[in-house]
Amino acid sequence: MHGIASAIDHLGLLMDALHKTKTSRPFAYYTLARAAVFSSARTIWVLSPTQRPERQKNGLWVAHEEARQRRALASLEREIRPETDTPERAQEWVDEVRLAGARLGIEWSRKPTDTAMIEAAAAWMDRDGRGQGQSPGQSLRLLWRIHSGYAHGLSWPTAGRPETVVRNPDGSGKVTIKANIEDLGIAASVAMTTIRQAKALYEERAANHR
Repeated sequence: MHGIASAIDHLGLLMDALHKTKTSRPFAYYTLARAAVFSSARTIWVLSPTQRPERQKNGLWVAHEEARQRRALASLEREIRPETDTPERAQEWVDEVRLAGARLGIEWSRKPTDTAMIEAAAAWMDRDGRGQGQSPGQSLRLLWRIHSGYAHGLSWPTAGRPETVVRNPDGSGKVTIKANIEDLGIAASVAMTTIRQAKALYEERAANHR
């Protein structure tokens, strides 16, 4: 449920910022959409397998990443406060997750990638077999890749985007890139669709207790 809450929060900030500022930012909004898409898609990845053991494995992968990141943070905290016992407690959590995973046959060296989670979520969203170019899963795959470019500070997602060039008499000037309102609408729509699918799946699993 944390993933759904995070997705809603990021998408909410995107919509609030657009509504209140009326400002078309060329990069940051897409990073918010990416966070919303990934958090909800990962929830779908965890909950979508038909068999409960598979869902448990996926959930343990998320728990393992949580534990690893907490352990890494604890190691940094020890540099500031050498007396803390946080690293040991964090390691205990890692060990507990690994033990639970071993019972289910998880190979911890074969960590699923974020892109693999997106692909699995997209396949589940398109399980009814809708046509190419019309499917929410197709849109999820496409926008995940584009938004990742924005999030990592790369320029290729802006290729072909209209630019406004202002030149001064001395030859200096500035180039302005604006976000396309249609692109922002698509980004928000795909994020919302993924959140709704994740929420519906969560409620279905919770209702069935299996």
